[in-house]
Amino acid sequence: MNPYLDIMKGISDYYQFRYIDSTGQELLRIERDGKTQKLVEGKLQNKAGRKYFERGTKLKHGEIYLSEINLNRENGQLEESRLPVIRAIAPIYSESGDKLGIVVINFNLTNLLNRLKVQLTESNFYLVDQNLRIVSTNTDLPDLGYELQDSSFLKKKYVLEELSPASLKNDSTFMHSGSLWCVRTLNLNQDYGENKSNYISDKVVRTASSWTVIHQVPRPLLRTILWPLYRNIILVNVLAFGLLIICSTIFVKKESDKKFFYKELDAKNQRLEYKRETLKVANESLNALNLRLEKRNQQLEEFNYLVSHNLRAPITSMSLIVELISEAKSLDELKNLTPKLCKVTDNITDITEDIKEYVTILNNKQVKLEEINILSVIESCKSDFADLLLDKIDFKIDCDLQAWDKLYFSRFYFKSVVQNLMSNAIKYRREEVASYLLFRTTYEDGVKVLYVKDNGRGINLDLHGANLFKLYKRFHRDVSGKGMGLFIVKSQLESLDAEITIISKEHEGSEFKIKFNKI
Repeated sequence: MNPYLDIMKGISDYYQFRYIDSTGQELLRIERDGKTQKLVEGKLQNKAGRKYFERGTKLKHGEIYLSEINLNRENGQLEESRLPVIRAIAPIYSESGDKLGIVVINFNLTNLLNRLKVQLTESNFYLVDQNLRIVSTNTDLPDLGYELQDSSFLKKKYVLEELSPASLKNDSTFMHSGSLWCVRTLNLNQDYGENKSNYISDKVVRTASSWTVIHQVPRPLLRTILWPLYRNIILVNVLAFGLLIICSTIFVKKESDKKFFYKELDAKNQRLEYKRETLKVANESLNALNLRLEKRNQQLEEFNYLVSHNLRAPITSMSLIVELISEAKSLDELKNLTPKLCKVTDNITDITEDIKEYVTILNNKQVKLEEINILSVIESCKSDFADLLLDKIDFKIDCDLQAWDKLYFSRFYFKSVVQNLMSNAIKYRREEVASYLLFRTTYEDGVKVLYVKDNGRGINLDLHGANLFKLYKRFHRDVSGKGMGLFIVKSQLESLDAEITIISKEHEGSEFKIKFNKI
C-alpha cells in the first residue's frame, strides 16, 4: 500500500482510505489526523449497514460509485470539524476474477468548495442536489447546512426555493424574479478530452445523487452590467430618430404631391378588402353548409342501409313463414309455424321502434342509453333470420355470458352491431363444417369486453386489414352485399367510446373484440 499512501500524503484532499471485505468489515483504514494532517491507521469498523457499502457491493467491473456529498460522520456521530466529504467506491477482484470487497476513498471537499466560492464575489453561486438542497454557496450559509441540527442554523433556508426541480432537467439560462440564472448539470460520464485520464475514461461512474451548479446574477448587479448597453442603445435610437426627422423634412414636399393619389388608392383598397371579406364569409358559410349536407347525406345513407338491412331479414323470414302457412297441410304444422310468425312480427315491431329512435338521434344528435340484457338482444336477432328460425342450416349460436350479461349502452346501436355480425357469420359460413357463432363476455383492465367468434371463411388481414372497416369495401365477391356493415358497426361503437378489433384467418374464421371503454 505504500505507493498509494505516498500519493495520499501529498494531496490533502484525501481524507480516508479503506478496504472493506464482502461482509462489511474494514480490513484496512488509513485516515488523516485532524490536527497533524498526517496519515494514521484508524480503528476498524463494520460498515455492513451503510448505504454506500450496499451500493458498492453491487458494482460491476469497470464501475465507480460516488456517494452523496455530506458532512463526515464516524459511528453515526457528526464530526466537530464538519468536513464536507464524498466517497468514491470501486470493487476489488482477485487474480482469478473473484470479487473480494471494495475500496472506499473519502475526499475532503473543503478546498474544492472554497475555490468555487471565491471565484464569484458580486453574484451568487450555488451547488445543489436534485432536490434543490444547497450543498455549497458563496452566500452566508454554511456548507451542507441542512444536515446541522443546531437551532440557530435551522432558521436559515437550505433549499433554493426560487427555482423548481423541473428547472434542473436541462442546462439553460433564463430570467426569473428579476435575476439572471445559469444552470449547468454535472455529467461525470462526459468525455473531457485531454483533461480526463485514460484510467477514468474507461470507467462508468454511478452516483447516489445528481449535482447542479447554479449561478445567479441579482437584479442590481444585472442593472450595473447592462446599463452601458442600454445607454448605447438609447444613444443609437436618438441618432436614428434625428436622422429620420431630417430625411422626413427633405421628402415631405414630394410626399404631399402623392398624398391625394394614395388616399384614393387606399379607399379603393378598402372597398376591395371589404368585398374580399364579404366573399370570404360567404364562402365559409357555403363550405359549412356543404359539410353539413355531406354529413347529412352520409347519415341518410347509413339510415337507408340500417332500415333495409335490419328489416330485410325479418321480412324475408315473415314471407317464408307465411308461404309455409299457406302450404300447411295439417293443424300441427300451423300450430308449429304460428309462434314463429308471432316472434318475427314482434321483432319487426321492435325494429320500427328502433328506427324511430335512430330518427330521433339524427334530429337531436342525442343517443339514448339504457341497461341492456345481452342475451335478450341476441335471441331477438336470431328470430330475424328465417334459416335459423326454421332450422334450415347447420348453424349454432352459443353464449358464454358468465362474466357479465348486462350493458349500459344504446339498445339500437348494440342490436345493429349484433345483427350485422350475425348476418355476416351466416352469409360467410363454410358449408362443409358445422358452423357456429359464439358470444363471450369478459373483463380486461377493468372494462367490459365482448368477443364474437365464428368458424366461417375468414379474411386475409395481410391483404385487406387496412380496408376492413372502411365504407363500400367487400372481400367475398360471390356473396351479395354493399360493403357497409362493418363500417356501420365501427361508427356506432366509436360514437359511444367503444372500439372493435379483429383477428381472422382464411378458411378458419374470425374473432371480433369489442371493448366498452367507459361502460
